[in-house]
Formats: sequence, structure tokens, C-alpha cells
Amino acid sequence: MFEEIIFSKERKISELAKASIHSVCRYLGIEKGFVSSSSKYQNRQLKGQQRILDICMKEKASEYINPPGGKSLYDREIFQNNDTVLRFLQPDPDIKYSQSRSFVNIHPSFLLDLRGINPVSAALLHGRRSGATCHIMDDRIDTGEIIAQVPIELSDDLDCGLLYQLCFMAEQEVFVKAFERDFKPALKQTAGEGCIYCTFKEDDLRIDITKDSKSILRKIKAFDTKARGAYFKHKKSVIKVRDAEVVTNPYLLSIISNYRENEVVYKYENRLLIRKGDKFLKLKQIDGDLSLVEAGTVLGSEK
Repeated sequence: MFEEIIFSKERKISELAKASIHSVCRYLGIEKGFVSSSSKYQNRQLKGQQRILDICMKEKASEYINPPGGKSLYDREIFQNNDTVLRFLQPDPDIKYSQSRSFVNIHPSFLLDLRGINPVSAALLHGRRSGATCHIMDDRIDTGEIIAQVPIELSDDLDCGLLYQLCFMAEQEVFVKAFERDFKPALKQTAGEGCIYCTFKEDDLRIDITKDSKSILRKIKAFDTKARGAYFKHKKSVIKVRDAEVVTNPYLLSIISNYRENEVVYKYENRLLIRKGDKFLKLKQIDGDLSLVEAGTVLGSEK
């Protein structure tokens, strides 16, 4: 059963999780029907508690049972006001679990660099090698002994979405390698100079439009997924940018002296062309209000 799940051809985490539930139920002889909530209920715009209540309403459910981890997420009173009884599973306190065995984790980076919760974005932002590492879990974050690794070298054509997909493939590959080693550690991690621990706050997604093109491109690629998006501010507008490229057209370069640094040369469709140093930078896939940005606007000049 274990090998059937791990070595399946699924490439999405959600599909792999679904397959694991089905396999465990078959193994235990549990015959139940399963429904994909994202496709049946058409309520992706709702989040958390409101989405659960919407599903209960559509199923005409009078009771909703959740694992105990949901106690901090769901409010009994709100469920009661919607004619639904909220209950939580209660683990048997007499059951004891042995912790004598080691546990492993597969981390989407080439440890010991890029520990933390956002290693894929960090690899692109800082220009570091990516990959996947299977390691023993200890009481710290991503610091346990390494069992196996698969590297992914960066190239200019990688963006965050594509690197996520490659890391997922590498995670499957590294698990096979670890499995073949019977999960025996190969080397210890030691603190290395220059290694990055990666975590991001919302303000880390902000583009400093006055910086050089290379820095701007790295930040845009690091956060170019639909759920994120690097951004810059102009007056009252927050402008997200999910793609960009350097423009070196000979004719444009011949008239570059006509424009100031960071000046908008053209605004067309949902794109901006601005002067950056001795070249131009084209900002594409822009999401935001560009009504206050026109040709001749110097971006980043406001304090």
C-alpha cells in the first residue's frame, strides 16, 4: 500500500493525498463514497468556516464533525445559528504512541541551504540552487541528518510556478533514493556560512522599482504565482507584476538618452516599458490600477 501511494504517477499534492485516503480505506476494508468539494459545491470563493457552512447547507446536514485541530477555527455558536451542530472528535487519552522511531521529512531545497517555509521562492530571489532533500526530523527546522538529495540548478527560464513543479518531481525522486537506502542517514548537517533560512512577510513581496533590472526580475519571478505576486506602489495604487523582461531593441537603445532613469516610456495594454540603466525593462501581466501611471511618469520618485 505504501509503495502504491508514493510511487504513483500523480503530480499534484492534492491528488496524491486523495489517493492515499482511498488506499488506506481499501486496506482497512472501509467502504465509503468520497466527494471532491472543490468540483461539486462550486464555492471556492468562500474560505474556512463559511465554506464549511455552505457545504452543510447544500447537503442539508444538521451536524458537522471535525478533528480536534479545528477548535481554534470554527465557532459553535455560528454553526448553531445556521441550524448545524458542530462536534469535534475526541482522541482516547489512554492510547499511547511510541516515539522511539525516527521520522523523515522531504524538504524542497538542497539542504543545508534554504531551510524554512518558502525555499522555492527564496531560491529564485537569492539565485541559489534548488532541489529536494530527504532528512531525519529533529527538534529544529530542517536541520536533521540528510538521507538523500536531488539538486536542481537554476536557469533564467525558471519561474516560481515551474520550479514548484520541478521540486515536486525531485521530491518523488529523492524519496525513491531514500527508500533504496532504507532511510539510513548519509551525512550530518552543519551550520554553513552564507546559508539562508527562508521565510517571507507581506512587505518582502514589495518591489523597489529604483533597483537594478536583475534585482527586480528576481523578485517578480520569485513571487509570480496567482496566489502571490510581487508589487510596487505608485501614489495610492498597489500594482502587482507577475512577469517582466529586459528589452534591448537597437532602435530603442538609440534613443535611450531621451528618457530619465525609471521613466515610463510606454504604457500599453497591461504593460509598462521603463528605462533601467542602459537598457529597458518591460513589466507584464500587471494587476492593478494604472490610471495614475502615464508615459513620462518617473516611478519610485515619491517618498
